[in-house]
Amino acid sequence: MQRLDEIAKRLVDIKAERRDLKAQDSALSKEFDEITQEVKEVLTMMGVEATKTAYATLSITKKLVPAPKDWDAFEAFCKERDALFLYQKRISSAAWKEMRDLLKAEFGEDAEVPGTEAFEKVDLSVRST
Repeated sequence: MQRLDEIAKRLVDIKAERRDLKAQDSALSKEFDEITQEVKEVLTMMGVEATKTAYATLSITKKLVPAPKDWDAFEAFCKERDALFLYQKRISSAAWKEMRDLLKAEFGEDAEVPGTEAFEKVDLSVRST
């Protein structure tokens, strides 16, 4: 049992360290984003898209990314063109569970969302005492 106590303590310690690191990362990410915005503004004012310093080459990059403005039109287009590849292939667990529950209520306990199967993901909950 002592070995399990040691393992549990280490899990609690790791969880606390990760929480602290997440807080640090969040603060650093915010600072990084603010400085990045400042650098983009400076480069734009200078009329250049790149510059080299003693520490790094800084360059503005541009890429086109989708921004949905009409989901219904997008969905209709994807169906019409058989373009489901435009979606990321990931099933929303919460929506899937809700649909599965609806199907089970309507068609019985054997009903499943077509093309999927349920599996039980086993995890460990760690809460300090």
